[in-house]
Amino acid sequence: MRQAHQLGLDVPDWLVTNDPESALAFAERHEGPAAGVVIKTLHAGRVDVRRTLYTTRLVDPELLRNLGPEPYLLQAFIDKQFDVRVVIIGTEVYATAIASQVDSRSEVDVRAGDIRALSHRRFALPGETAERLVHLIQDLGLEFATADLVVDHDNRPWFLEINPNGQWGWLQELTGAPLAERLVQRLSG
Repeated sequence: MRQAHQLGLDVPDWLVTNDPESALAFAERHEGPAAGVVIKTLHAGRVDVRRTLYTTRLVDPELLRNLGPEPYLLQAFIDKQFDVRVVIIGTEVYATAIASQVDSRSEVDVRAGDIRALSHRRFALPGETAERLVHLIQDLGLEFATADLVVDHDNRPWFLEINPNGQWGWLQELTGAPLAERLVQRLSG
C-alpha cells in the first residue's frame, strides 16, 4: 500500500497492527456519520466454509480491545458506488466494475455475497490509474497480479490491495475479456 501511494494511487488511510491501543486510536480518527473503519485479519481468524477472510465494517470500536495475536488490516471506510477488480498482465490492464451495492451481503466485501449474481461490466480506468497499477506490478517484480479498487460517489478510484495470485477466471466468463489467452501469451514469452 505504501508503494501504491508513492506511485500516486489513492489509498485509504490504513494501519496494520495487533495492538489494541493503536487500533482504537485509528478507529477514533475515523469516527463520524460518513466515516468509519473496515477490518480484515491477515493470517488467522474466523473463516467461513469457503475459507475466506472477509473484510467487515467495524461497528463497535470496543471490539478492538480483544484483538488476537495475528496482524489486522484496518482501513478508512470508503462509501463506494461499486467495486473494481483489475487484472494486470504485463502492461495490459483489464478492469471490471462489479455492482456490489445492490446486495447487502456484498456492500462491504464483494466476495461475501453471490459475486456471480452481481452485474459485471468492463470498466475503463482513468489512464493514470492504469499506468500506476502497471508500474506497481513492475516495481514488485511481477508479471501478473489482480488489484481491488472501489469507486466512490465522486467517481474517484481508491486502491485497496494487490494480490499476486488473485482470482480472475469468473471475470473472463462474465465479461469475455481475453484473460487466459493474454496470461498464457505473457508467461510463455
